Amino acid sequence: LEHPEEHRKVVAELGSGAEPQALRRSLQETLRLTAHALGAIRRVVAHDGVALGPAGGRRFHVPRGCYVAMSHVLPNRNPWVFEDPFEFRPDRFADGQTFDDYQLTTFSHGLHKCPGRAYAMAMMELMLSEVFRRYDTAPVGKLPPIDFTRATLAQRAGPCALKLTPRA
Repeated sequence: LEHPEEHRKVVAELGSGAEPQALRRSLQETLRLTAHALGAIRRVVAHDGVALGPAGGRRFHVPRGCYVAMSHVLPNRNPWVFEDPFEFRPDRFADGQTFDDYQLTTFSHGLHKCPGRAYAMAMMELMLSEVFRRYDTAPVGKLPPIDFTRATLAQRAGPCALKLTPRA
């Protein structure tokens, strides 16, 4: 709702009865920008610790007993992967554009990737498509900024008041 032009595209597409591509792209972009800050928190159990770092790059020794956490915000806002990474641009996901598990980590990656990711996406699409089909929606005032204070959940810094007007 912070991007009225994109919202109009979503509503128009839903009204046409077409596959909800604009909604899906907007959801993917929203999740990219608001992924939880920390995930994949693991304790080092190897006796000698582990070395972390890119192949051929600087390595960091992490001693046994220390914890390592992966940031989902950093890869999702990597300018080498996402042009203008702080901008809301749903068309990044157009035409079947996909990103690998290390470029887009909203649902984590590898062995620990969220098993409910497809269900979560389907439920968000279903719920939002019904709301947008049945109601004209508009924020009441300015929406509060995204807040990452709770490291495991990105959320708004305050209440988000919306006006829902039934469609005729």
